[in-house]
Amino acid sequence: MSDWNSRSRFEAVLKGEVPDRPPVAAWGHFFDVETNPALLADATVRFTLGYDWDWVKINPRNTYYLEAFGSAFDYDDYHGSQPYQTRGVINTVDDLRLVDHEHAIGAKAILDQIEVLQRVRTSLPELPVAQTVFSPLTILLGLAGLPRSVGKTIPGSTTQVSLKDLISENPEGTHHALNEITLVLEDYIARIAKAGADAVYYALTGTANPVISGDAVFTEFSTPYDKRIIAAISDNGLPTLLHTCGPHAFPDVISSYPVNAISWDHFDSGNPGIGTPSTIPTLAGVNRADITNRDVDAVTNQARRALKVYRGKPFLLAPTCSTLTGLRNPALSALRYAVEE
Repeated sequence: MSDWNSRSRFEAVLKGEVPDRPPVAAWGHFFDVETNPALLADATVRFTLGYDWDWVKINPRNTYYLEAFGSAFDYDDYHGSQPYQTRGVINTVDDLRLVDHEHAIGAKAILDQIEVLQRVRTSLPELPVAQTVFSPLTILLGLAGLPRSVGKTIPGSTTQVSLKDLISENPEGTHHALNEITLVLEDYIARIAKAGADAVYYALTGTANPVISGDAVFTEFSTPYDKRIIAAISDNGLPTLLHTCGPHAFPDVISSYPVNAISWDHFDSGNPGIGTPSTIPTLAGVNRADITNRDVDAVTNQARRALKVYRGKPFLLAPTCSTLTGLRNPALSALRYAVEE
């Protein structure tokens, strides 16, 4: 009988070691309950147990960090994965000064996510739990009502500026806002470490795409703050699972980030393919769109290929990003049981 379990597999991979089999998990949004910490935690636990995942990636509502700084949304009016914005923080270049860490630290929207983590931790004491933290540049774009990934606009945004406007007309103000956001995230990371997180899933979203930023802008306005966040995660004794999503979203600079695993969409254009040599353990394998489409054959074949490509290497099998949740998706079952073949 093997001495391996879900936690030991997860921890081994993040140390660069190879367990008896790769840990496997998937995640997605629970839009109908994501504003209620108790219900979101319950949905997350049921989803985890229903598929027997090896670890938990908590999916908070993707606007919580914007609410903390003063944005507001109508959660009865979703447009895809995004609720309708009723108030934005940055509508002009001068509004950068409104981004204030003292306003956001301890905001209810942030405390909600700590409560979700605590509830999941209590319900699933044996499983590793990763809480999601979004990058400062991701948050800045959201506060300005700008897309954080290509094609994903914020409905209701009335912003009159672009990222180019912010950094060309007020680079000092842009750095000020990013610093204020980073201060809040550093505080949040310390809180989630105390609340029982086993790891941080650090999401750059699609901010590295040339349509959103480009190499030069990303290197100046994302990388210094990313490194502060990753340092804060490490200083609090947690590993970092780095995620970038969408096409053309893997600039060379992130290969140098000191993280414990990296996730990207290797099915999308302009990104490295699966199996690309890396000194960092990989979190990848299955196209999230095929899970959403319930394509069992595609998911099975992709999982088998990933398991073959990464045999003998530290690897976590997972979709390329958030996907369809629910307890009756045969494609998710196919993903889970691929590691048992």
